[in-house]
Amino acid sequence: MSENFFKSWLTGNAISTPETVRKFFNLGFPGAKNVEWFKTEDYYEAVFYEDDIEKICRFGTGGDWIETRINLDIADLNNNIRINAEQHGEIMNAILIELPDGKKYEVIIRNMQLKRYLLILAHSGEIIDNQPIS
Repeated sequence: MSENFFKSWLTGNAISTPETVRKFFNLGFPGAKNVEWFKTEDYYEAVFYEDDIEKICRFGTGGDWIETRINLDIADLNNNIRINAEQHGEIMNAILIELPDGKKYEVIIRNMQLKRYLLILAHSGEIIDNQPIS
């Protein structure tokens, strides 16, 4: 992502979102509240709340849905995800990523040496990637 995206994300960004993108967003998330739109070179991103849960949804420039990221309470993780992640350390944060072809999870864990890692897990609980966080 570009530096400009992060600057606009931190300060807010009043962008003009194409009607097709807004139409598909409204169809998929009719209960969305406090929607903020951002744009990168590759996609439009809506940050919003639905049922008091923070979500981030990305759409291609033509309105095609790319993904939805949902901040999860650790207690809401399914057992496969929780058990496999806890084998690597204490769970600090979890995000469900809904994709056109399925679901995966991003889980931040902290090990006994207090080092943090980003785990990417399949919906089955299988670890796809494990990267240290600097």
